Amino acid sequence: MKLPLLSKRSLRAHLVMGVLAMLLPWVMFALVEGHLLLPKVIGAFQDVVQTSSTKLERVSELHALLRKAAIAPAHYAIDGDSRARVDFAHTSAEVDKGFKSVMKSYAGTRVQEDMLEPALEAWQRAQRIARKLLSRPAPVPRAAAIRAIDDIHISLRSSQDLLDQMRARAQQQAAASLREARLVMTQVEILVAVIFAAAMAMAAASGFGLARSILAPLRSLEEGAHRLGEGNLGYRVAVDGQDELQGLAGAFNSMAERLERSQSALEELSARDGLTGLYNHREFQRRLDEEVGRHQRYGRPFSVLMLDLDCFKSVNDQYGHPVGDEVLRSVASRLCRELRPADQVARYGGEEFAVILAETPGEGAMAVAERIRQVMAAEPVSLGDDRHTSITVSIGVAAFPEDAGAAEEVIVAADDALYTAKRSGRNRAMRFKRRRSAEESVV
Repeated sequence: MKLPLLSKRSLRAHLVMGVLAMLLPWVMFALVEGHLLLPKVIGAFQDVVQTSSTKLERVSELHALLRKAAIAPAHYAIDGDSRARVDFAHTSAEVDKGFKSVMKSYAGTRVQEDMLEPALEAWQRAQRIARKLLSRPAPVPRAAAIRAIDDIHISLRSSQDLLDQMRARAQQQAAASLREARLVMTQVEILVAVIFAAAMAMAAASGFGLARSILAPLRSLEEGAHRLGEGNLGYRVAVDGQDELQGLAGAFNSMAERLERSQSALEELSARDGLTGLYNHREFQRRLDEEVGRHQRYGRPFSVLMLDLDCFKSVNDQYGHPVGDEVLRSVASRLCRELRPADQVARYGGEEFAVILAETPGEGAMAVAERIRQVMAAEPVSLGDDRHTSITVSIGVAAFPEDAGAAEEVIVAADDALYTAKRSGRNRAMRFKRRRSAEESVV
């Protein structure tokens, strides 16, 4: 067999050289993709997810602890419970630990100076007031107790508001980090474009395939990074195939989902009562305003129920606050069980609950209230160890727009009906009755 002369190029040699020339850009591209594209881009995205999630979780935990810190001083001032001192000392230590953790996360940043340090000062102010209150002999005079509790709540609310602002700032920082990751993506795209141009010079068909299989997914990823950078956490990248770019798109989408879940979880946490899982007072007010707006647009009526547990203080006095908490959770569970998914239940405060009955006029609301009252009275609450206690509720009912023309008015009307039920002997549901004015009485 004779070896071909190097000076003479056969068709095979041309084909081999052409194939090698076509493969060289692809080899270079593979090296760039494996050692530059995936580590830097995915690493940047993962760093953003991990850092943002950790900071948001720490702020959320601290926010919840501040809400918990207000409970013990109130119990001591109102009930004279000496255990409240131990409870507050434990909670106070947890809050201090939480602030240290968050301070460490934001050390040396403007967030620490602008929001975290004032939040810490507000907490320390509330802490001093609470300790001073707890150092007084029980029972604390009512006026002094109310002042102290109000001061504690004001300071804690100030600290929580600042933490809420920190959460927003953390989300902005995450968006900034995503923009930086997008810059890395742009640099990689430029490098890929250069390699693509070389491949096009050697094989137009191969270059066209490269444009379809590589550049289009990269542009989708760039668009995704841009959308996330603008705060659109619901945006997802669609990349076909089973190559590394599809894995990159999966990592990108996974990061976006985690950020979206973190944001949703934080929003849900801020709208829920920590004990019962129901909506809290602030969220109830927001949803009530939405219901009023729905009536103004579509003319749909609704009703509000205000429920209060009868003689609930005796349960705490006889069995203790943990049992009282279990009773509140049981009542919340029964309310959710008896109501429709469209109805909205909230813990209004203490042992008082509020319900929005969607598209329900006054007569229908009274029927629902009576059914709830009967269910509460008929099913004792289990306290464990074969112990049970009976719970009854008093319910006030007000309809919109029959009984009130504004959100505040319908709450006042339902509350008025509730106190009428209380004065009438408890364990009953009462509909709001508008009092006749002096001029109407004369007529």
